[in-house]
Amino acid sequence: MYLYTPDDIDRKRAHHQAVKQDADDVPAKRRGNLGELAFEQFCREYLPVEMWEWENE
Repeated sequence: MYLYTPDDIDRKRAHHQAVKQDADDVPAKRRGNLGELAFEQFCREYLPVEMWEWENE
């Protein structure tokens, strides 16, 4: 199991993105944004860079 503990900067970043994305449910969107940050951190720690394929929308 992977444990992700967001620091204060990640929490502020996730909240800012939720507000900027004009979410109807900011707390839910913030959790989703934190999940994306957790996944990104997991990939950085455990997957070789050759396997990364990021598609930003």
